[in-house]
Amino acid sequence: MTKKREELEREVARLKQQLQKEQNKNRQLEEVLSFRGGDMTVSEKNGQAAPGDALTKSRLWSRISHEILTPMDAILGMTDLVLDTDLTEDQRNYLEMINASADRLFGVISDIIDYSELLEGKLRRDMVNFDLYEELEYDLYIAELTCKHTELTFSAGFGRGIPNYLNSDPARIRQVLNTILSNAIEYTESGEVSLRVEKSGFDEKGRLLLKFSVEDTGEGIDEDLQRSLFMIPAPLEIAGSDEKYSEGGLSLVVAARLVELFGGEIGVESTRGHGSTFWFTWPVANPAEMYMGELPADIDGQVQDRSMVLRGARVLLAEDEEINAAITKAFLEQYGLEVVVVGNGRQAVETLDRESFKAILMDVQMPLMDGIEATLEIRKKERKKGRNTPIIALTAHAMHGDRERCLQAGMDDYLPKPLDRDQLVEMLARYMTKKALVVATDPANQHEILQPLVAGGWAVIIAKNGQMAMYEASLAHFDMIVVDSSLPKDDGLEAVETIRKLEKFSGCRATILGVGFEGEEEYRHYSGSGFDGFYSRSDMATELKTRMAMIS
Repeated sequence: MTKKREELEREVARLKQQLQKEQNKNRQLEEVLSFRGGDMTVSEKNGQAAPGDALTKSRLWSRISHEILTPMDAILGMTDLVLDTDLTEDQRNYLEMINASADRLFGVISDIIDYSELLEGKLRRDMVNFDLYEELEYDLYIAELTCKHTELTFSAGFGRGIPNYLNSDPARIRQVLNTILSNAIEYTESGEVSLRVEKSGFDEKGRLLLKFSVEDTGEGIDEDLQRSLFMIPAPLEIAGSDEKYSEGGLSLVVAARLVELFGGEIGVESTRGHGSTFWFTWPVANPAEMYMGELPADIDGQVQDRSMVLRGARVLLAEDEEINAAITKAFLEQYGLEVVVVGNGRQAVETLDRESFKAILMDVQMPLMDGIEATLEIRKKERKKGRNTPIIALTAHAMHGDRERCLQAGMDDYLPKPLDRDQLVEMLARYMTKKALVVATDPANQHEILQPLVAGGWAVIIAKNGQMAMYEASLAHFDMIVVDSSLPKDDGLEAVETIRKLEKFSGCRATILGVGFEGEEEYRHYSGSGFDGFYSRSDMATELKTRMAMIS
């Protein structure tokens, strides 16, 4: 036990030393940012940041982010692994402090990168359909948990009439909201912090305006300081306190620029001794109407552990940083995955020539052949074989266009470093889960087809007509497509023919089955249109299980 404790203490000392190095790098960055006549200066007249030449160059920021975030990934990952072991109370406290400091440092670096992109007008916007309540659920839970630890009361309320589904960039909404919530909790010593989300009319483009208001019972901010709150620099004194409001400085500036970029407004209302209310408005659009296909009552609600699909699955990890590779391999093996590690893109391509994997985790920046080049080579070979292994980019690059370059090269998804363990596991489970598209108009037939698929652990999407089937197939690859005879003949025929044409571009081929086709006339009508088989309704369940086993 003594030997194990000594090893842990040495590991703690090493991690603290590594963290100190990264903090020194961060201080150097801050000195560069504050340098007069350098790359980012502040005008005394209007307090607006003027973009310079060097730091706002994407290539430099890409390199900076890689050099800093790569070792940070190792620090966070290693401390997580050590925290999962048996530790003394002091050792656990030391490691948790390292983790907290690294998280804080990561936040500062992210703010600097975001701000440089905002100055260049290159910040990426990912406009997607999303559920507002689901997006905010986890963040509000963390806020409530943090308040409990500091003996504050937290509450959140949503006004009436807010649509369930919206279209905007949910990650940026959460970024702004978390900045404001974090500051409110940190600078409120007693009382409560509350969030209110409500409708606030419409903008000139007809988009619904959501207003987010965060109210706290802190000491408040003096009126003369409120005007410079969203400008650089922002070392604001809290009323009645000698403490500087420095933590919110750059984060609040980034939050304000994000709100403006998306067409909203941001502001603060505060009176000394009576707390503060930070608010911002955010325009959202109604997502395009589409049929999502609800599961029947007796199937909907069957919750499965998505990590079950990971057990025993083989994953190829291409990562040139040995520490990061060891950390990622270690925690994936905790979920029962078999992980094969290679050090560069060339080795990844060569390994895939000999072995098969359920998924590939591909670092972007590697020697000899980087992740982009390796992915292009892998996809070229896969097109000849008619298969498509999910490739997930792992990268410390955080600049505009990085995600797009990864996807354009043929990667399926993108995770920034430092890696979020839960996010990586969820993404792997999602891509390893077999997917089926059920095309059926009649609800009873939908139910009948769904049962063996859901029971087999497959993810299922329902399309009630051929047009929706073509739309869904254009968005994602399905392992199996089941077309029911309840569709009009020409509708189903057109859908299958179009899907087969789409597959010529993607290089992936789904198994397409027709069910409920009984007569000879129907067989002749669909013959040669791209179906892989036809089954009567009585044989459907047995045949689907056989096909599912073959695909898995």
